[in-house]
Amino acid sequence: MYTIGNFSKISKVSPRMLRYYEKMGLLRPKYVEKESGYRYYTEEEMYVISMIKKLRRYHFSLKEIKSIMDRNESQYTKEMMEAQISRLLQSASEFHTIISELKKEIRVLNSAHFSSPHEFDIMIGNRREQLVLCAREKASIDHLNHMISNLIQFVDSSDTIVATGAYMVIFHDIYDIFEVFNPASSDVEVCIPVNTELEMEKYYFRKIEDGLYISTTYFGNYDLIGNAYVALLKWARENHYMIAGPPIERFFKDEWTNCSPDEYVTEISFPVKNIEQFDTPLK
Repeated sequence: MYTIGNFSKISKVSPRMLRYYEKMGLLRPKYVEKESGYRYYTEEEMYVISMIKKLRRYHFSLKEIKSIMDRNESQYTKEMMEAQISRLLQSASEFHTIISELKKEIRVLNSAHFSSPHEFDIMIGNRREQLVLCAREKASIDHLNHMISNLIQFVDSSDTIVATGAYMVIFHDIYDIFEVFNPASSDVEVCIPVNTELEMEKYYFRKIEDGLYISTTYFGNYDLIGNAYVALLKWARENHYMIAGPPIERFFKDEWTNCSPDEYVTEISFPVKNIEQFDTPLK
């Protein structure tokens, strides 16, 4: 038998970690002296620690490893490994995307000429009234994507309703000064411009009012989209306009048009009013 010190050297696992595995019920010494508490291991425990190390290298959590070893069933182990392969492939794809973006950032930094992400062209103009089909909920970002998908599929499958423009999302609680913005439960309204209005239960029709809007176009993934909001609010403040309603994001190119995140095209707009005509301070 091996003392914990010798077993640690042979297995290349620290005594502290061996005790932690013992506490978790993953690896128990073959024998523990009652008086001294000395722990002794055998070749059988060496096989167990080798399995733990291998499964850790496969990026299984200790909880998952314990489940595999407690069950000790080849079919269950196979299923766990197949699921892990799927997770690792997904992670590999995500890391590949991140690496590509990092390389692009390096190329930009190495270039002598590049535009600042804070530079946006701001446009102002009147928009006419627009009929839209809508769904509004308190939703997380993940559920928002589900809302968008359902609404697009509903319009695409309709024999009567026809989309007349790009879909949009209105973020109501960004404008509401009494509402704390919570990305896990944001007050969002998904809208698609349509040609006609019908009676229905699941969705509702309404008209987005005409009026004066400021807008800018944001290109690329959504990591830096906040800069576009800052540019719009700064322009409004410097040109004596007050924000008169929640922001609208209109999606011209995104995941639904099968393009990469770097090719996304999003218009962000705010309804505004000339502040000189009102006593209300700019929000």
